[in-house]
Amino acid sequence: MSEEDEKIIEAQLEKIKKLRGVGGEGTKEFIRSVLKGEKPLEDMKTSHLWWNAGLDYEKSENYQKAIYCFEKAVKLEPEFIHAWVDMGNNYEALGNFEKAIECYNKVILIDPQDFIAWTNLAVTYKELENYQKVLECSQKATEINPQFKLAWLIMGIAYNELQEHQKAIECTKKALEIDPDFVDAWHNMGTSYEYLNKHQKAIECYKKVLEIDPQDNDGWYAMGNSYYELGGYQKALECYKEVIKICPQDAEAWNEVGDAYFKLGDFDKAIEFSKKAVELDPEYGYAWCTIGEAYEKIGNVQKAIKYLEKSLEFEPDLQEAIDLLKNLKNKK
Repeated sequence: MSEEDEKIIEAQLEKIKKLRGVGGEGTKEFIRSVLKGEKPLEDMKTSHLWWNAGLDYEKSENYQKAIYCFEKAVKLEPEFIHAWVDMGNNYEALGNFEKAIECYNKVILIDPQDFIAWTNLAVTYKELENYQKVLECSQKATEINPQFKLAWLIMGIAYNELQEHQKAIECTKKALEIDPDFVDAWHNMGTSYEYLNKHQKAIECYKKVLEIDPQDNDGWYAMGNSYYELGGYQKALECYKEVIKICPQDAEAWNEVGDAYFKLGDFDKAIEFSKKAVELDPEYGYAWCTIGEAYEKIGNVQKAIKYLEKSLEFEPDLQEAIDLLKNLKNKK
């Protein structure tokens, strides 16, 4: 057995000691033989042993073995809700969403009032982009438990995807009434306002995100994008630089800084930062385009053409590169 399996055995041994007051090498060998399938299933005294083993495998991201353990648990105890839920979660982690849905539906058959299972179903349908189903399941969860913030958030996300942004805001506000420091909800509220072109409102949401968590990379990004949309390029630049501080290997952030410098008319800085972006990601077509545009602005047509052509190698449909390149070649 692998080192990971041995760790699981040790963990289960400790649990058995607490459950039964026994332990030692004999018990360890018993667990090992059951997990390997050498002992009959009937020798396992409790479904919770399999469930706990599954949780330990889940912690180490060995989802297939976790599912094996949860399956054993529900075979012993068919209405073991926690095991069905955790099995669904592990199928979801593997990207097997149909199997995850089967597990959560099994929970709902056992207990139709299980709001967590309804919410898990909503989350899984979101992965499948079936947003009407997301709404049905999340609405059911909030009917059962109106204080479950995650269900309100998932509903808000679905409304955004369905272009019903005002309804998304209403749902997200419900989540924030329950937990004013719910970062994901502030993010979704900001997204809703962006869709409605209310960028100042979006900025207020992202400021709240960063007040709660100053290291929230996505918060700095989103706030930078909102400032950019408002023409606040200096503010946008400052936000993107914060992203670089948090994640210096983020090629997109380097190019966003370069693009903001371009908008501010500092073309040398634009070239400097966007060149760093293509160092980090040589196939980043948008960054090659930014460099080409900046060279065009400082009058270096040869280099502009070179970098624009490079851009189109990776983004052949990038219209701004196509148009500028055509203009430059017509002038030659």
